[in-house]
Amino acid sequence: MEIETIDIAITKFCYVYESFALAEGENDSLEAWRRDNQQYYERNDGFSFDMLLVCERFNLIEDNNLII
Repeated sequence: MEIETIDIAITKFCYVYESFALAEGENDSLEAWRRDNQQYYERNDGFSFDMLLVCERFNLIEDNNLII
């Protein structure tokens, strides 16, 4: 898989904005994204509303695993 990074931002969990959360494509609202991601971090490394996240926007250039 080849990707092109468009933007990278280091942001506190509580400051992740809706357009970024929705672009991930797994939730239909910012609130659902926060709930699901909070649960994920609580199960793994721990969670804090002030925790820093690396938020990356990218374009998929080529997917070598694409099956048609």
